Amino acid sequence: MRPLLACFLTLVILPALHTSASPLAYKSQQVAASDITKSVVFFRVPKKVQNAAGVQGDALEIGTGFIANLNGILFIITASHVARQMNAASLITISGESDRAATFPMSDFISSNEQPSWVYHPIADVGVLRLKPSPAVSNQLTGRGLPPAVFISSLEAPSRSRPLTVVGFPLGLGVISTGPDARLSAITKESKAASGLLTLRRADNQQATEFFLLDSPSVGGFSGAPVMILPTAFSEGDALKFSNATFCVGLVHGTLSDETGGKFAAIVPSAFITQTLEAAYLRETQRK
Repeated sequence: MRPLLACFLTLVILPALHTSASPLAYKSQQVAASDITKSVVFFRVPKKVQNAAGVQGDALEIGTGFIANLNGILFIITASHVARQMNAASLITISGESDRAATFPMSDFISSNEQPSWVYHPIADVGVLRLKPSPAVSNQLTGRGLPPAVFISSLEAPSRSRPLTVVGFPLGLGVISTGPDARLSAITKESKAASGLLTLRRADNQQATEFFLLDSPSVGGFSGAPVMILPTAFSEGDALKFSNATFCVGLVHGTLSDETGGKFAAIVPSAFITQTLEAAYLRETQRK
């Protein structure tokens, strides 16, 4: 397996973007870490490849997504550069009881063999898909999904003093064995914000948009993974503080790197996730 996209970004100077508060954002609440890991899913995209000798074979692209629950309607969120590579035959793995892995084709999540109908943010690397699961998948999804309260709606970077946790499947790690005994255990990686908002060009399409950076690089397979603030104690100046709130502050786009070996993770701010969720939710409610 290999990661969906090795991301390298170019810094540009453009005016900052701004957004208003989201109607999907409510007072934050505490969400258990176990509920967050159960909302994270592992993507695999079967792909034909050819080696230097011209021999054809199968490979798997990998990535991460996560589920949100808006008023009982489930959506999968990921980076748009991940979503655009997926089709009805792509595989989605979720964890069940005792971390047992359950893998289904994308078609079982949308109850259709047609191509999934993603909603994409017009400039940011975010894709959102309404789920209409088959009965087998629907039973597996009961009680899953991040609530709207965790998504920060204002366009901002998190405090540099707060620890941030990325939850996903770097390098395909977290998928343990195969067959009936397969297990799924999401990997967590802690970092801190290394910047405020910066305007960068996306690695996949060179569109300029807002990101913030983490003080450590991303890892292939983390693309699309949520970046969370979890309840914890943290230092701010000379004070030790504690927060019991849970927030999603963004999702992983990729890694900013240069020839010196310096690397930072580029994160899509949560405001763009909220905007895309709003658009997807509005499209679904207008259809009723």
